[in-house]
Amino acid sequence: MKKFVFLMTIIAVTYGFTVAVAAGTTGPLELDTSYSRNEAKVEKIVNRANDKIEAKIEAACEKADRILMDYNNGFISEEKKNLKITRLIQGLETRTSKIADRAKARALDLGVEVGCEYTRVVIDGREVLIDPLFIIGT
Repeated sequence: MKKFVFLMTIIAVTYGFTVAVAAGTTGPLELDTSYSRNEAKVEKIVNRANDKIEAKIEAACEKADRILMDYNNGFISEEKKNLKITRLIQGLETRTSKIADRAKARALDLGVEVGCEYTRVVIDGREVLIDPLFIIGT
């Protein structure tokens, strides 16, 4: 009787595995493949977000240079320069944070965790922390 139950168990497991293979659902291998596909998608999302962030930083630095040039040439007062630089920095922080947050949310929807590694950007002697992204993993 024990041999019969053992034999029936082996037949049932083999049959179940055969059906799963025929249906294309092999379990963990499929999950690994979808994770790697998702990681590839997230890598593109992260790269695009980082490119956008870099472009925002470059644009802000160029604008800051123009503000400083206007100040040095006497076209604007120090107070006006400080106000413009402050607004520029606040806008940069807001825009880059939104880009990073959207990318993180999209990555999370795909099951991949993304982190930020803050980078220091100096604008008119003021340090600004900007958050480029990197993939942590699934």
